Amino acid sequence: MVQWVAILTRILGHEEEGMGWPDDYNQMGKELGLTANLAYSGSATVNRAEMARMTTTAIFDVTRPDGSKVIDTVGFKTAAEESGGRTR
Repeated sequence: MVQWVAILTRILGHEEEGMGWPDDYNQMGKELGLTANLAYSGSATVNRAEMARMTTTAIFDVTRPDGSKVIDTVGFKTAAEESGGRTR
């Protein structure tokens, strides 16, 4: 699990020089909320559901050092926006 937390930490720009493995990454994952609502153990194997939950949190909820969120920089459109407001 800590391996995935480390990847997300780096992508989000929160890796700090001198971070110790694995404790500082476990702590950063907790501080960023990546591990919230998970039975998190850094040494455990991450499953797809846990990986998806951490990734979704990283995309939508975590503020990067520049004040933005990943979702702010990606041009996603909802199905309604794609169809001009029409839904099925």
